Amino acid sequence: MNFITDFHIHSHFSVATSANLVPEHLEYWARLKGIDVVGTGDCVHPGWLDELREKLEPAGNGLYRLRESFRLDESRRLSGPNIPAEVHFMLTGEISNIYKKNGKVRKVHNLCVFPDFDAAVAVQKRLDRMGNIRSDGRPILGLDSKILLEMVLDSSDRSYLIPCHIWTPWFSVLGSKSGFDTIDECYDDLTDYIFALETGLSSDPPMNRACSMLDRFRLVSNSDAHSPEKLGREANRFDTEPGYDGILRSLRDGNGFLGTIEFFPQEGKYHHDGHRKCGVKWDPLETVKHGGVCPVCGRPVTKGVMYRVAELADRREPGGPGGEFRSITALPDLLAELLNQKSGKSVKVGKEYQRLIGGLGSEFYILLEAPIDEIRRAGGELIAEAVRRLRNGDVFIEEGYDGEFGRIKVFREGEVKSFSGTSLFAPAEGQAPPRAGSSLTFDIDEFRHLRGTAISAGAPRLLFDLPEGPTARDRGFSLTDGQREGIEHGEGPCMVIAGPGTGKTGVLTRRILHLVRSAGVPTERIIAVTFTNKAAAEMRSRIQRLMPAGGITISTFHALGLGIIRENSELAGRTRDFFIADEDDIREILAEFVADEKKMPGVIRDISAVKQGTASPGEVKNILKKYDEALRSMNAIDLDDCIAVPAGLLKRHADLLQSYRERFQWILVDEFQDINAVQYEFLTLLAGPGNPNLFMIGDPDQAIYGFRGSDARFMERIAEEYPGMKVIRLDRSFRCPDPVMRAAGQILKKGSAPAGRDLDVKVHIREMPSDRSEADWIAATIEAAIGGVRSFSMESGISDGEAAAENRGFSDFAVLCRSSFLFEALTEAFRNHGIPYQTAGTESMLRQEPYRRAVRSLKKIFYTGKDTSLSLGVISDIWGMIKKGDSVADVLKFVMVVLDAPEESIMRLTSFAEPFGGGYHEFFRSGSLRMGADDRDERAEAVSIMTIHASKGLEFDTVFIPACEKGIIPFELFGAKEGREMEEEVRLFYVGVTRTINNLYITHAKKRSVKGRIMNQERSPLLDRLEEALLKRGKREPRKKTGSDDMQLDLFK
Repeated sequence: MNFITDFHIHSHFSVATSANLVPEHLEYWARLKGIDVVGTGDCVHPGWLDELREKLEPAGNGLYRLRESFRLDESRRLSGPNIPAEVHFMLTGEISNIYKKNGKVRKVHNLCVFPDFDAAVAVQKRLDRMGNIRSDGRPILGLDSKILLEMVLDSSDRSYLIPCHIWTPWFSVLGSKSGFDTIDECYDDLTDYIFALETGLSSDPPMNRACSMLDRFRLVSNSDAHSPEKLGREANRFDTEPGYDGILRSLRDGNGFLGTIEFFPQEGKYHHDGHRKCGVKWDPLETVKHGGVCPVCGRPVTKGVMYRVAELADRREPGGPGGEFRSITALPDLLAELLNQKSGKSVKVGKEYQRLIGGLGSEFYILLEAPIDEIRRAGGELIAEAVRRLRNGDVFIEEGYDGEFGRIKVFREGEVKSFSGTSLFAPAEGQAPPRAGSSLTFDIDEFRHLRGTAISAGAPRLLFDLPEGPTARDRGFSLTDGQREGIEHGEGPCMVIAGPGTGKTGVLTRRILHLVRSAGVPTERIIAVTFTNKAAAEMRSRIQRLMPAGGITISTFHALGLGIIRENSELAGRTRDFFIADEDDIREILAEFVADEKKMPGVIRDISAVKQGTASPGEVKNILKKYDEALRSMNAIDLDDCIAVPAGLLKRHADLLQSYRERFQWILVDEFQDINAVQYEFLTLLAGPGNPNLFMIGDPDQAIYGFRGSDARFMERIAEEYPGMKVIRLDRSFRCPDPVMRAAGQILKKGSAPAGRDLDVKVHIREMPSDRSEADWIAATIEAAIGGVRSFSMESGISDGEAAAENRGFSDFAVLCRSSFLFEALTEAFRNHGIPYQTAGTESMLRQEPYRRAVRSLKKIFYTGKDTSLSLGVISDIWGMIKKGDSVADVLKFVMVVLDAPEESIMRLTSFAEPFGGGYHEFFRSGSLRMGADDRDERAEAVSIMTIHASKGLEFDTVFIPACEKGIIPFELFGAKEGREMEEEVRLFYVGVTRTINNLYITHAKKRSVKGRIMNQERSPLLDRLEEALLKRGKREPRKKTGSDDMQLDLFK
């Protein structure tokens, strides 16, 4: 059975699309066009998927159809032998993949095809864990195309993926701006599961068949419609079983696939090369003659699809497998020409279009199948001749270029007005209309000759070479004298004072390697300690790369203390399955002893200060004693006990202390400036007196955790503790440009700072009208720097399509905030711009709702069997699941559903819990030790929006620090600061500034919304410390709205 399909469309959930992209209008317009099977588009969007489930029903052939109750009256009235009686829907959705691979940022669009809702939901859930799939029907994700393909294949053995519009310059697998040179390079060992490619509007099969590497793929074409009226701009023809499996078999083996219905490729908006703004339009030969440079503005022209095909072509003429294709132009556009209308959207065209459909049949029937005489009888001589010429390819072509669609005309200028019976069949002298014929209209051999390449058989060469010479960071690990001295230090205590980017983590890891390989120290005698899970994981990863055998203990202070408690639980008055009390547990315990709720926060702070060694018991002595007894009776400790309890054990039990000193004879500590009193005591107990092998790295200028009891003065005290300690200073930053390091030194009011990299850059400081304008400017700047994230980026003028650096991806950008209350405006702006992002604050997500309540309930039920916030029936169900052996993730999912948590939150929490399996004790302990910085996934291709505290130890190509305003940086919204508190605020700004590798943008707004209040703001006084020669200042003025503003995406409020 013959039928026509259009797989690739969009829904009303996609950016810059028609509100009429709903199933009922799609069904109606598909019938008008003559399309039998239409893709749903956007099927991984939760809102659209819900709407599809509501409005569609199974058609009995693996496809779906519109429920009768949703059909439009217009569709019910539409009938005729040449109009499809029923339209079927196939579940499809386009994903925009923007990620780094093989040294470049890649931007590839992929069409996912699913046999049923279960398969679509399976992929939707996995994608929801990875990024924002709700703000755009075609989500933009920092996800490798190969991984997406793997997800699709995992969802069902009948699911498949089709690379979209494969030649589009910016967003396609073979695109000239950010694509690959072969399909295999993109999908690697899964390429065999790709059996069809979508060619796009700017190419046709003969162009594609100039590349022999595409011979093994079926070439399909679809409309990529952003409104129902655009359905069928391109489409596919089949002669097979009209169902999901029949289409799948035809695409896999070619039997039953008849070919495509195409735009004239010249009509596509990226067919030829050029600059639209400059009025320059060239074919590839002309482009290469001009060196690809626009003669008007001097910038590179946008190279179109034809140029890219010529680059990769290895045939002089199209070859390979055949396949029928028919080139057409849309019937409304054809009528607009005949009726002398500016566009096919005019009322006059619409009336004539409906009259022809009613009299003849669907649009495809009229353009492709209807006898000319039948068209003449129903529509007149003019339309009959126009269709005849169109079918014969007798058309006049104006090629599209640089984002502007081309134009196809069937009549010469003025010919319609002078229409007569013979004038149409005999062109005027010297005016023979061109036949469309082959779209390869230039000499490929000459093109190759001018480019310095020659035709050769086989696959094309790799044209996207990696940059030669030093990388932008120029950070090969060539040791400085100070680094070498630290690495090769022998026995005895040593302190390395190392500023930002001076290679301190590299020194520490290479020292471990030196101890094992050169000094012969057994790995089990070495322990490396740091303060965050991320830092420990990074250190562990580096050491494993250098020395895979392992055996070295790498831990945070808290995890080390926790391990000692577990190994000696009886001495600690606990059993091995003790748990760590969270803030809610602590409040419940103290409620027995503290009657006044208002005093509770102060009591909690005082108890913590005592356990951290920064205060004496004083007034809380009796409460502390009762509190500790309650913890012991519950078989629990609190977070501070993770250090205080093992320190106490080591002080009270000499034999235990000696055993740990023998075990850990070589101790290395990173970020020593963050140590507090009890950690200092714990460390020096382990190291012992005399001349211990204690190696420490720190930077007093980066001491920013005073609110947790940390004190950089312990760096001085340790020198007094061990008078013979060697001190080494690292004085060169391999991370930051020198102007940034000079500015950082000025922030601290230091006469000098570590030398930075020799880069001629400025620190950008910009004044913004408001916090929303600031957030939008940051998002737009990232969008422009990455070369755009969608076509709208170029069409709106946000980006010119050229990336500032070809190897810069989303993960190279960070927005560092003084407080997480600043996140809201930023995340809204990033969603509007379609930019993937992830957030990380000072507090872990497990201490935020809705996660906090769910974890809290499960924890109480697991350890006590009780929870007053849930019904007895729910508690019984949860306890039954635990007893049955259900995983932590499964039980948490049940709890989250009971609590009516959002679906995306459920998936995020269960994803975090899955690695723990049925290990409830480990899950709760890990959650208690989790910090805000741990919420950031370093593997994610997404912009990091985080607090400056959470960014400690990280680095990014480009850093934005917003809200650099009085009261925020330094933070004094809730009271003035002075002395050591103010010094720490200044150091915190210093830490934020020194996270950058290349670019630093500091912004401040004149007005800002702070917790619901609009505040007039002044720039931070810290900016006045910066030398003007280091800065580049700018302002962003409020944008006046015009009538041409796009109402669907207001970017510049």
